[in-house]
Amino acid sequence: MTAFDEDDPPGPHDIRHAELAYSVAHAYVMAGEPDAAIDLLEQLVKTPWLVTPMSLRVDPVWAPLQSHPRFQRHRRGDWHEKEAPRRPAYPLACGALRLVYPVLRGRGSDPAIRLVNRQSFSRIGMRLVLQRVSHASVTIAGKVAGSIERGFCILAGFTHTDTPAEVDLMAEKVAGLRLFADVQDKMNLALEDVGGALLVISQFTLYGDAQKGRRPSFIDAARPEVAIPLYERFVAQLRARGLRVETGEFGAMMQVEIHNDGPVTLVLERAASGS
Repeated sequence: MTAFDEDDPPGPHDIRHAELAYSVAHAYVMAGEPDAAIDLLEQLVKTPWLVTPMSLRVDPVWAPLQSHPRFQRHRRGDWHEKEAPRRPAYPLACGALRLVYPVLRGRGSDPAIRLVNRQSFSRIGMRLVLQRVSHASVTIAGKVAGSIERGFCILAGFTHTDTPAEVDLMAEKVAGLRLFADVQDKMNLALEDVGGALLVISQFTLYGDAQKGRRPSFIDAARPEVAIPLYERFVAQLRARGLRVETGEFGAMMQVEIHNDGPVTLVLERAASGS
């Protein structure tokens, strides 16, 4: 794995190897091995499409490392090429995997092994929680940023392997869903039929994994640099279909008011590419 720029984008193998190294670093944190985790992060900082100083400051996965001097330098973006010579992260990850597996098993943390088995990346994809509403609004810093009456409120999450094509298909699915009652009181009408609107809210916590412990892991949620373009594309695709769409603000602290009509709630998911 090497550092990449806009003229040399990462390929599928580079991404898979980096994700493996990222997951092993997380497993080292859970196993109480901070230096081993930081060794891998020093390599992954060369791939800003997966790890950035900003992501390490806000991602709760790395909370146990916050007081570590080496990690603090990483958060500030102080790691330089001369201090962390470029080395392939995949061999590092494979060697680390052999070491961390017995550590995790010895601590009775078998569910954590899933973090270093990236099969989950082949199973999960874009995830929506859709609610039919009579009213929904989002408030940011005391001001209403978006508000709708009859329609759908959508909490939208994205993972590492989502693509624009999958986002387009999901937008088409949402636009065509028939969840509103017709004259016979059957769910037979779509948004366009009833003049409905959408409130779309970004929601990375849809990928929270609380199978082990009490602090959820969000490792399956896409980094902001990946998720933001996908979120904006999803909104644009809905608008392109003639629908009125209100939004919140990606990454902001929001208060969302939802009047679920029914209640009617769907969880929509797309399998990741190639699965």
